[in-house]
Amino acid sequence: MRVFSFLSFNSLQLLCGGASQNSVDDLTPDVLGWAGLVYEHTLGEEKYTFVEHVKDPKSVTLLIKGPNGHTLQQIQDALRDGLRTVKNAIEDASLIPGAGAFEVACSAHLKGSGKKSTKGRAKMGVDAFAEALLVIPKTLAANGGFDVQDVVVALQVGFFYFNKRRFS
Repeated sequence: MRVFSFLSFNSLQLLCGGASQNSVDDLTPDVLGWAGLVYEHTLGEEKYTFVEHVKDPKSVTLLIKGPNGHTLQQIQDALRDGLRTVKNAIEDASLIPGAGAFEVACSAHLKGSGKKSTKGRAKMGVDAFAEALLVIPKTLAANGGFDVQDVVVALQVGFFYFNKRRFS
């Protein structure tokens, strides 16, 4: 096996469940880790050691590839942002609705009690503004490759049932 950096060595301990030892004399079964498969694979000009089928992993390495350094940096930044978001959501045990959730809620409010409290022609303006707010979730759905009408209807139905349960 080749020489590992200190960071790789610590990651390997977390991955396999072992503990570092200064001497082979100190080796006992309880300090040894376990992996079902360890192999070395060459990707491009770099050699990578893959460790798979471990019992209780506490570490993972993500291998990202791209055509140039700029693309790799963008992918790395996006991965880091996504992983931090998941970490924060787990630690805080809460989420802030996004992806058009506010716009759907605001549109529902304007179409409901907002429209009832408005008189005359202003009702048409309130209704037009409520519909205009739905452009954001519609655009997000279209960019994601989803059927726009199905997504907006599902969001509105979900919002209605959530609020019905919450306020009843």
